[in-house]
Amino acid sequence: MNKRGTHVGVVISFVVFIIFLLAIYAIIKPVLTKQKDKELLLNNLQGEVIGKISDDLISTTLLLDFVHGSPIECVYLTDFFPETNLSQKIIVKDKDSNLINAAISGQNLVLFDFNSKFFKVYQSENFDEIAEGNCDSEETFNLGLARKSKTVFEEKIVSFLGDYSQDYESLKIEFNIPGDSGFEFSFTLSNKTILKTQERNLSTGVYSSQFQTIYFSEDANLSLGYLNLRVW
Repeated sequence: MNKRGTHVGVVISFVVFIIFLLAIYAIIKPVLTKQKDKELLLNNLQGEVIGKISDDLISTTLLLDFVHGSPIECVYLTDFFPETNLSQKIIVKDKDSNLINAAISGQNLVLFDFNSKFFKVYQSENFDEIAEGNCDSEETFNLGLARKSKTVFEEKIVSFLGDYSQDYESLKIEFNIPGDSGFEFSFTLSNKTILKTQERNLSTGVYSSQFQTIYFSEDANLSLGYLNLRVW
């Protein structure tokens, strides 16, 4: 038996195997590198888009002390705005999430036509300022803790879609997206309506993600939606 020949054959087989592995690595390395780059791009894009469609939302609870019958025509809450440091850009909802007609009178908050003692007050720069109004019936109240959070707004989603259609290349620069890459965006509302950019006919090299988030709808409800992103 030729042991030397057997040893040489083993060495040659090993070398061939190593060359095979290096060849496979050389083939898949660009693919793996591109995939990693696109995943990083996708993660960065998600943060950039969330920043564009979000804004500060301040919320606090409000409990009236009244013991009257209901419904109540109106009450005013003395020095509500100095006590809460809220602006006039607020909306008020009752315990059942019904919108309550609210107004401002000096430093006081005026509430109209309700039958609840408990309310939630929201402030955002995306809201219109409440109008002025008057009432002769004063009521005392208690405030809960105020909370501030970044929240997605349907109004800002629509605005972002407009920016995308009008100045896509500027957004790519702002989001640090390379010239040979691109992105698409859509948002699925709670009623299954999809707000989206113009779709491109791409079959390969597309990476996508879906992100679940709470958003503030145009009818003033906190709802569950889905942010969808595609990059290539």
